[in-house]
Amino acid sequence: MRLHHSQKTIEVKEVGSFNPKPYARDCLGPGETGYFTANIRSPRDVKMGDTITDTTDPAPVLPGFKEVQPMVFSGIYPINSVDFESLWSPCLTRLIYLPWRPLPNCLSLLQHSSPVFRS
Repeated sequence: MRLHHSQKTIEVKEVGSFNPKPYARDCLGPGETGYFTANIRSPRDVKMGDTITDTTDPAPVLPGFKEVQPMVFSGIYPINSVDFESLWSPCLTRLIYLPWRPLPNCLSLLQHSSPVFRS
């Protein structure tokens, strides 16, 4: 299978739907909702609303795809600016990639520096 917008090729292990509990199916057709399990290494490889298609017989990309834009913004301003790297690297990146609860792809981290906040 291929994810159109992220240009990733994946191997699908299972396809299914919910009624109300999950059950396996042979395939999902255009416009149907369901789930699939695949060998996706990182949540960053998946775009919300992406077109998923077969690599041997690709379908056209569905119109209307838009990247999910973050709507909540937050900042971290340590008292000593030297502490910023020790907070940024291990702590915040671990928050996004929690193995037991991967956060959706609409969450992103942006490192920003301003001389106004330096001590």
